[in-house]
Amino acid sequence: MALTGRILAGALAAAGLFLVAAGSAFPSSGGVREHRLECFELRGEPGGPPLGFASLHRSDEPGATQLEWQILFHDSEGEGDIQVWHVETHDGQGRRWVWRERAAEDARSLVVESSDDCLELVEWGQRTALRQQLSVPANSFFPLELCERLREGEPPAADVALLDPLSNSIEQLRLVTLPAEHAPGAPESELRRYELLRADGSLFAAWTFLGKELVGFQWQRDGLVAVRVEAERVVRRTIATGFSRPSPEPAQGR
Repeated sequence: MALTGRILAGALAAAGLFLVAAGSAFPSSGGVREHRLECFELRGEPGGPPLGFASLHRSDEPGATQLEWQILFHDSEGEGDIQVWHVETHDGQGRRWVWRERAAEDARSLVVESSDDCLELVEWGQRTALRQQLSVPANSFFPLELCERLREGEPPAADVALLDPLSNSIEQLRLVTLPAEHAPGAPESELRRYELLRADGSLFAAWTFLGKELVGFQWQRDGLVAVRVEAERVVRRTIATGFSRPSPEPAQGR
C-alpha cells in the first residue's frame, strides 16, 4: 500500500497518541447539548492532492462528552484503504478510549480504560485477546482531550508522555507552544501552533488553531499535513464509506 512504512506508522501513532501530564478537569460545554464537526484532507504537502481524509467530532450531553476521529488513508495502488476509528468517552464512569484500525485483509481493536494511576489495555486482532496494564502518572489526558485543552488555550505542563497504539508502549515527549500571531483578515483571532517534540528534537505531531478552530495538524516532520476543508468533501468519504462502530461484545465478561 502506498502509505505503509514510515509515514503511515507515524501517522497512525500520532493519530492515536495518549498523553499524560498534570492538569485540571476536562473542558466542558456546561451540560449543553451540542455537536461540532471539523473536516480535513490529508496531503503529502499543503498544496498537494489528498492522500486521505479525517473528520473530528465532539458530541456533548449532560454529564458526558464524546470525542471522535474518523480517518481514511486512501490507497492509490488498489490494495485497499486503511480506516481508523478513534473515540474517547468522558463521563461519570471515567474515561475510555477505543481505537480501531481496518485494512483490506486485517483489523485490530484496542480498548484503553484509565484510572488514577494506570491504564488497562485490551487488544483484539489475534487468536486471543491481549491484556496489559501500564503504570502512568496521575492526572492523565487522552489525545483528543489534550486537543480540547489546546483549543481553549490551556496547554498542560511541557513534559508529556504518550501511549503508542501500535506498540502499546509509552514514549516521553515535550510540548512546545509557538508565539501567537494574528491571522490575516481576522484581527480578533490568533493563530496558534503547538508541537510535540521527541527527545532528539524531531517533530512527532503539531496542531494549528485559529481562535478555537482547529485549522490544521501535522504528523511527523515531512509527513502528512492536514488541511481544513468543507465537510461535504470529507464526510461522504469517511462516514458514508463503511465506517462502523466497534462492537461492544468483546468487552463483555471481562
